[in-house]
Amino acid sequence: MLHYSYLYWARAAGGTWVPFAIVLAFATVECIAVSSKWWLTYWSTHGTEHNQAYFLGIYGIINLVNVIAVFLRLIFIMMLGLRASRKVGKTVNNIDIVFIQYSI
Repeated sequence: MLHYSYLYWARAAGGTWVPFAIVLAFATVECIAVSSKWWLTYWSTHGTEHNQAYFLGIYGIINLVNVIAVFLRLIFIMMLGLRASRKVGKTVNNIDIVFIQYSI
C-alpha cells in the first residue's frame, strides 16, 4: 500500500518520471563529489608536473560546479514537492468539502 502513496505523489509532482529524475539528480551530484576526491588523488601523485595554481584552479572549478549542482538539485526537488503538495492539497480539500456537504 505504501508504494501507491509514492506513485500518487510522483504523479502529482509531474509524472512517473519524477523518481528517476530525482535519482539522476542525486547521482549527478555524487559523481561530481567523487570527481573532486579523484582530482585530489591525482594532484597528490602528479603534483610536480604542473604549477600548484593549476591543480588548485581545477579543484576550485570542480567544487564550484558541485555547489551549483547541489543548489539546482535542491531547487528542483523543492519545486516538485510544492507542485505535488498543491495537487494533493486540492484533492484533499475537495474530499473534505464533499464529505461535509453529504454529512450535514
